[in-house]
Amino acid sequence: MNKQEIVKKINAFYKELREYRDLLSVSRDGLVRIVKNHEEIGTRRSSLNRKYGAIEKYVKKFGNQPMREDVGGGPYPVYEVALSADILQRRGPCIDTALQDLEFIMGKVETISSEEVVEDKRVGAIFTGKNATVIDSKMSGPDGGVIDKGTNTKVIGSEMSVSEKHNKHKEVKPVGRKKIKKAFGKFLNIVVAVLVGLIVIYLAFVFGWST
Repeated sequence: MNKQEIVKKINAFYKELREYRDLLSVSRDGLVRIVKNHEEIGTRRSSLNRKYGAIEKYVKKFGNQPMREDVGGGPYPVYEVALSADILQRRGPCIDTALQDLEFIMGKVETISSEEVVEDKRVGAIFTGKNATVIDSKMSGPDGGVIDKGTNTKVIGSEMSVSEKHNKHKEVKPVGRKKIKKAFGKFLNIVVAVLVGLIVIYLAFVFGWST
């Protein structure tokens, strides 16, 4: 998605979350229990969860990732609780906090460059058998990347290929083996010293060296 599409999706989510808040408000009774519009509330909640899934990484990237606590415990992740079927006493404040965070996000996204908005900061590799998808922190979007036919590896914006990382890992292995051999050698020396000591003590006892 480009910046314009991201802003549009965040705005749509914000608008629908406000409408959801208003719906919950008119559907409750004096004891803050939902007493009507159950089906519509469920449909709205499902729609909001799908919309949130599409913008979650941008909300976490540009937002404050707010948490809330109450007498029932916490801290709770605001967005997850706001979009859940939790008690209204907990959902309501979380929705208000999420709306405030979304306002902050919209203001921030509108003032930064398109490159900063769509840049993907994910780092890591997903391996499946001999295949791997490597995602580097310098990736600038969902497109691009090359295929290493030798290793059947897709490398996206990465400065080091999987084979290079594998070779680098191989270079570290001998150092680990050397340390193991060194430690094992020390252990053998200790065992030999103990055995020699026992033999000396035995001979001293048999031949009377201690007298």
